[in-house]
Amino acid sequence: MSSIVWFLIIVAVLVAFIVLIIIAGKSKSENDSENYNPPEYQPPARNIPLQQKQIENVPIMTNHASQRMTERLGVVGYKQTELMNNAFKYGKTSDRAMGDLRVKLESAEQHYDEETVAKFYGNSIYIFTVEDNILKTVYPFDNSNNVYH
Repeated sequence: MSSIVWFLIIVAVLVAFIVLIIIAGKSKSENDSENYNPPEYQPPARNIPLQQKQIENVPIMTNHASQRMTERLGVVGYKQTELMNNAFKYGKTSDRAMGDLRVKLESAEQHYDEETVAKFYGNSIYIFTVEDNILKTVYPFDNSNNVYH
């Protein structure tokens, strides 16, 4: 046989061998996918504390509270509503406070005829009615003199 024939036979054998390798690789990956089931991705767990109670009603600001926020805190406009909502949601109540702050919050709650809850947020005390979630007034909290301004 001539060298060209041998060359063609070797090329054909190499091509066949490469095709077999490709087919074997594909069938192996298909079989592996049946045997291997990767665990589903689960984001890391975060411990988020539960809120004490769900907020059902959005708080309402009285004109008096708006005037006191302007006068005592220097907050005006839409920032008043934002501050009131944050105080209502995240403010610290007397049952979560300690020391002088607890005494001031409990004292502030007792100054009104209706049932109120005092919340400490952003170095100020916010007085809300319990039943209607109405912001009655705001006091800046000065711990250095232990008095309201």
